Amino acid sequence: EVYVNRLMRYLLDPTEPHGMGTDFLAAFLQELPDTAEFDEDTLDLSDVRVTEQVPIKDESDPDASIGYADLVLDIPNEWFLLVELKFSADETGTEFYSQATHVDDVAVDGYASGQYYLFLHQHDRPQASSDTFANQSWRSFVREVLDPLITENALRYPQRTTTQLHDLR
Repeated sequence: EVYVNRLMRYLLDPTEPHGMGTDFLAAFLQELPDTAEFDEDTLDLSDVRVTEQVPIKDESDPDASIGYADLVLDIPNEWFLLVELKFSADETGTEFYSQATHVDDVAVDGYASGQYYLFLHQHDRPQASSDTFANQSWRSFVREVLDPLITENALRYPQRTTTQLHDLR
């Protein structure tokens, strides 16, 4: 799970030297499940930040612990997408994340446009415990995002990036 998390962060981040620019990020966002209700402009994604192991807090509850989201994609002050990747571990935190007041010390309500949540899981694993999260299976992600991206673009990407996309698959 740690390897997949790091590889996803790298490939989604348009500032990394993978040679894809925003291609993978755009495909990922455009193919989010309808239940994610992601309603943001994806024409210019150059300002999107992609971070991993992001601290999540509920400052309204002094007894609440800090959780760490696997990935957070955001445009500061506009929107964020919190992504939980589950491949072998049990689902333990989506309820906490959906109720949190702060993402990386930024108040959730400071994102004016939207807050979105995705639970990416094995096909045979339980779905997110929180209704706030859209559920997407890894098989669906591969079929709808990775396979078309690889088929349509692999020849124009650096060989290392194409290999990394295949590794992720």
